Amino acid sequence: MNQIHAQAEGPAAYGGVRHVLARWDHPDTTPGDQAAMVMDFPFSFVFDTLFLPLFAINEIVENGIVVTDARPSIERGTIADRSGR
Repeated sequence: MNQIHAQAEGPAAYGGVRHVLARWDHPDTTPGDQAAMVMDFPFSFVFDTLFLPLFAINEIVENGIVVTDARPSIERGTIADRSGR
């Protein structure tokens, strides 16, 4: 679900799987995060497959979507937190 909000374009085809793969080698990713990713991967794959028709249409309309290694929105904090105020 994070990848739906991680990029402005909206959900990408297999975005959950692509997000897990992008986050795997990120410098801030801990072994605990990787363990959670291993457990999440099958669920992301199934969810992404179920919603593939919708997400693929969105990706076609957006001419491809780059899935980033952005942290989950719950971990990013508010805009005020990020600006240092």
